[in-house]
Amino acid sequence: MMHRTNPKDQAQKAFAALKSQDWKAIYELTEQTDQAKSKYKDSQDFADQIKADLSKSPFGNVLGTLMSNMTLEAQEPKDNNGSTATVPVKMSMSLMGQSVTRNIDIKMKNFGGIWKISADNKSSLGGLGALSGGGFGAGSGAGQ
Repeated sequence: MMHRTNPKDQAQKAFAALKSQDWKAIYELTEQTDQAKSKYKDSQDFADQIKADLSKSPFGNVLGTLMSNMTLEAQEPKDNNGSTATVPVKMSMSLMGQSVTRNIDIKMKNFGGIWKISADNKSSLGGLGALSGGGFGAGSGAGQ
C-alpha cells in the first residue's frame, strides 16, 4: 500500500466523511491542534464526543439533512509547494427548493506524506475549520 497521498484526494475523502458523519475519519483527515490533542485521546474519543454534542444540540438534527443535500467537489490544488496546498472546492447544496453553489478554498498541510485539512481553515465550510481546530463547535463557540 502506498503511504503518500495528495491534497485533492484527501480533501475529497474528508468531504465524504463529513457527509456520512464519519467522525473518526474526520479526526484522522484533519490537523489536530494541541488543544484538540489534549481534549480527545484518539479518533474514537473524538467521534464519541462529537456524537454526544450533536445529540444535545438542535443543530445535530439539521446536520444530516444538510449533508445529504450537499456535494463537495475538490479541484486540483492552486499552490501545492509540497508542504502546504490550497484546494479549490465547488460546494453545492439544495434545501427546500433552493440551490446554492459556492467556491471555497480549503487549506491542506502535508504531515510526512499524509495530507490533512489544515487547522488554519477558520471559516471554510462554516465549521469544517472549527472541526479541524479541535471540536465541532456545537455550542462551544468554535471558529470565532
